[in-house]
Amino acid sequence: MQWNKPEKGGTTLCVLIVDDDQPTVDAIASAVHWAELGIGTVLRAYNIDQAKQIITTRTVDLIISDIEMPKGSGLDLLHWYRQSGGENEFILLTCHENFSYASKALHDRATEYLLKPFSVEVMEVALRRIVLRKSEQDQLRRENRRKMQAVFWNDLLEGHYEGNPGRMQKAMQEHFIEDAVSRKYQLVVSRITDLDRDLERFGRELLLFALENIHAEILSGQLEPDYVFSRMQRDCLVLITICPEQEARRIEEQCQRLILSYQRVMQGVMTCCISQPCTPDQFCRAWREAFDQIENNVAKYGSWFHAATKAEQASTMQVHLDLKRLKTMLAEQDKKQILEYLKARMEERLHTGTLTETSLHQMQTELTQAVHAYLALDDIQISILQQGGSLADLEQKASQSMLDFVRWASFLLTTAFGKKQELEQQQTLSQKVQRYIRAHFSEPIDRNSIAAAMYLSPEHLGKMYKKETGTSIKDYLTEYRLQKARELLKKPGIRISDAALAVGFDNFTYFSTMFKKQTGLTPNEYRKQMHSPEKMEGEERID
Repeated sequence: MQWNKPEKGGTTLCVLIVDDDQPTVDAIASAVHWAELGIGTVLRAYNIDQAKQIITTRTVDLIISDIEMPKGSGLDLLHWYRQSGGENEFILLTCHENFSYASKALHDRATEYLLKPFSVEVMEVALRRIVLRKSEQDQLRRENRRKMQAVFWNDLLEGHYEGNPGRMQKAMQEHFIEDAVSRKYQLVVSRITDLDRDLERFGRELLLFALENIHAEILSGQLEPDYVFSRMQRDCLVLITICPEQEARRIEEQCQRLILSYQRVMQGVMTCCISQPCTPDQFCRAWREAFDQIENNVAKYGSWFHAATKAEQASTMQVHLDLKRLKTMLAEQDKKQILEYLKARMEERLHTGTLTETSLHQMQTELTQAVHAYLALDDIQISILQQGGSLADLEQKASQSMLDFVRWASFLLTTAFGKKQELEQQQTLSQKVQRYIRAHFSEPIDRNSIAAAMYLSPEHLGKMYKKETGTSIKDYLTEYRLQKARELLKKPGIRISDAALAVGFDNFTYFSTMFKKQTGLTPNEYRKQMHSPEKMEGEERID
């Protein structure tokens, strides 16, 4: 027989008094201060049969029974109760100090063995002991059950029962939550970023304790975080709260309260995604989809949204920034214009629903490459900007929100322009001329245009440059253009005329003449040395 063993958790207990002498039963029932002991229901039986009927139909926490009764003794009732699976407390009353009685009572685990005549004081002392012990046992049982249920819920989130409904149903029965299989739930997935300062202030354990409890209180209405589970995921903290399915407006308000409560105390940023209603066997897929959408829905960073609100995935190969335009703005060191351009590009993607962590990361990569090329004109390695660690910290967070991207881009540009200006202050006039040529060699520039850019007369600039280097500006420009032309001709498939135009020569005959003068080979002969004859078939020849 299976006995009902409810979790009392602060509710009053039920006691059954069994004695064939009705005055004794009435005396015990009226004399003991039951309410003070935490006992709210007192039942009476005058023989074993009546007692058995009550025990099998009611939840009885404690039995007080006389031993000597004509229709079956209290020892018989105790033995039947234990054999039937009863585990609750049992007090035996007797008029005789009989060793055989005590031995049998001990064998069947009687809680107390009290002598008549009945004493209220002795009875209440025994009852207090029993109630206290039972309260401690119930508390321990509740804690163990909570822990086991928490393990089960966490296993569901990890997908341990996917594809095995029979095993899941059995586990639910073992944990007394078998009705959960037919219910629907919603998962609130919270991602917390920028945790460093909070971890430093509170420590990991205290921070997790606070976060789990605030999630439980606001989202589940509970004081204990039985349905809140945390884990580290891709350098951020993720909390998953299992909530019963409810009206959209209510759960939205709860998420808003949660985020505001967090912002009042903590320094990090919390973003919440509310899953679609799901059954327990769908938990794993539901929370992972919600987390992926948090990562891909940059527009909702620091707020809440429903998992149904998806950001469109842009092609990872798509170019996000106009690199030629960036090159011009970088050359002008116009930080404000660059940031406005970046914001405009992000807002375009925001309106089309394609602003994701992936697209921000690609924009970050493209801007980094543009800055790298800009610094390379003066042989500045971009790694020098990472010194001190500030840029690296911002770079790590840049793709998680528009604000973080702008912070990173602003710091990158400020640092890059600062290094550039620092170098310019240390450069000689000839170095500045050479830097200008390296930046503009593909354009139609000459000594006059370079002088105008430096606010000097062409004659003065030419004299100063030759004094410092021993050569002319024109010679350096031609040499640098030919160097770039050689690099292009090493690449398969490029036409010689295209290479000439790309490095700033608009006269092919002059290009070929100067090329041969410098290398001893015509462009075509040079290319033949770089590539196999098969690759030359069908291509034009300029000698």
